[in-house]
Amino acid sequence: MSDLPIDEIRPLTSEDYTPGGLTALYDTIGNAIRDIQNRTHYTNPAHRASMVMMVVITDGQENASTEFDSGRVKEMIRELEQTKNWQFIYLGADLDSFADAEALGLSHKVSSRKSSLKQKFGVISEHAVRFRMAEPDEDKLVMMGAFMEDLKEEAE
Repeated sequence: MSDLPIDEIRPLTSEDYTPGGLTALYDTIGNAIRDIQNRTHYTNPAHRASMVMMVVITDGQENASTEFDSGRVKEMIRELEQTKNWQFIYLGADLDSFADAEALGLSHKVSSRKSSLKQKFGVISEHAVRFRMAEPDEDKLVMMGAFMEDLKEEAE
């Protein structure tokens, strides 16, 4: 379903997606990184994004990956973050542990109640716009700090 116009994408059904206690978190992150890298490689440099922000949202801990392990994904993330063009955020829904985020070396991590996820998606959207509209010389680390502070706030 990649690169389809929105009106050609059908809603997911229980036949497409059935939660069952398995979370292939490392496979999902590793494949998403690889997909974005491939797309970027074939994108005209004038049209490439100046930053990739990957928000990892999960309500379960890794227990099902077969293609990627934590070490491989951690190395991918480390290399990409060193370019200063990639940022990774871990958003755990109803999770008390950041074990997976720590295994991947993610420094930006926050936990949320599932009931607050709609508010969190709004914060993510708002800050994504801020990053896109930022001047090239604007300090992205300061912007990221403000983003994380807003993301950590719980809805009233």
